[in-house]
Amino acid sequence: MSLVHDVRSAADRPASDGPSGGLAVSCLELATLTVERGHLPTAGELTAIRSHAADMTRAGVPIERVLSACHCAIESAHDRVLDRMMPGEKRIQDSAHLLFALAQQVSVVAATACAVETLRPGMDGTDGTVNVAALVRALLGSADASSTLLRWGVEVADEYLVVVIAADDTRAADAQEPLLTALQTALGTDSGAPLLASSDAGHVTVLLPGTPGRDEVAAALRRASAAAGAELVGAAVQAATALLRPAADQALDLLALASVLGRAPGLYGVAELALEYQLTRPGPGRTRLCGLLDPLDRKPELLDTLRVHLRNDLNRQRTAGLLHLHANTVDYRMRRIALLTGCDPGRPSGARRLSAAILVRDYLRTRTD
Repeated sequence: MSLVHDVRSAADRPASDGPSGGLAVSCLELATLTVERGHLPTAGELTAIRSHAADMTRAGVPIERVLSACHCAIESAHDRVLDRMMPGEKRIQDSAHLLFALAQQVSVVAATACAVETLRPGMDGTDGTVNVAALVRALLGSADASSTLLRWGVEVADEYLVVVIAADDTRAADAQEPLLTALQTALGTDSGAPLLASSDAGHVTVLLPGTPGRDEVAAALRRASAAAGAELVGAAVQAATALLRPAADQALDLLALASVLGRAPGLYGVAELALEYQLTRPGPGRTRLCGLLDPLDRKPELLDTLRVHLRNDLNRQRTAGLLHLHANTVDYRMRRIALLTGCDPGRPSGARRLSAAILVRDYLRTRTD
């Protein structure tokens, strides 16, 4: 039995009736050839990937799912190849390097095919026009998209200000068209060019070319708020065109933080949320902070009282009044929290750690819901 027998057999098994089936089969077959021959496929051998990605785009499949189908298939091939090799065999490392390079090569080809297809004139039902939302998705989905967009006559800036906007009023956020119209009026250019904006679940992503001033963008966001009849909160990150995807992800993180912190409507960036942003980055510190409140999970009244007390700057009378408790009850609960967590809310150091723990826990809840 050959080294890649399992991989080749797997290529016959994915369901081909779904939109991603053909793409998965092609990726598995390419992985097989790559490992067998010891080199990456030629441009001609990538034609099937390009064709399947375009078909999926025409079927309405988002670029994220197209790329995920590619990666999952190659990862499956990688696992099966390793299962067929003996521990310590040199080919394990060589094959892993090849399949990693193949994943990069296939991602570029698939993303470019998606960009070409979504920007094809007539894709949005009007001949000769560009689907703006598709353009935004293409720029966010692939670092290689710029050259493809230029071939379609779309001018691509060297960098953009990525602005992610959510409406405080969820009813207004659901009414995307008035919001997009207000943003076009407030943030659009004098040339009348369409605003590069794309609606997604609960937010709108806007790409402003060049390096627009933050004060001007914040003022435009206030005008859009008034026009849309909604209190808008936005987050902005400047980035080179090739780095728009991670910039958009960072902007979403900042938007989640602004929501968790109950910040007023307006535009926020790393400068305004530096401490909170750093506290919520993955790592042992975040894990430790998140676990600090675990002892309170079975005592929700303690956690609720702690939240209110910290927001009131530890003013026991104000906290007692808001919660309809006796002030002595507030003191008792703070002592219980200190005993269970090892952090005394009455001390500045303890209050800071508990505040940070609440922030981390609330942030992670918003990013996983």
